[in-house]
Amino acid sequence: MSSSIVRGGDSRISDQSIDDVVRQVINPIWSAYSFFTLYANIDDYQATLINQPSNTLDKYILAKTHQLVTT
Repeated sequence: MSSSIVRGGDSRISDQSIDDVVRQVINPIWSAYSFFTLYANIDDYQATLINQPSNTLDKYILAKTHQLVTT
């Protein structure tokens, strides 16, 4: 609880820290999205919705996520 942010104090955010977040987080996500949409449009890819997963691990993850959301 010693952080000034936790106590409701001011926080300084530098331009460099914003640039780092953009470079390390936003740009990779944007690149993956751009790559996917480029080739999905070329191949006329149509996504399908899977109502019930067949993989046991997928079922477990969905159950835990649902439990987290409902609590």
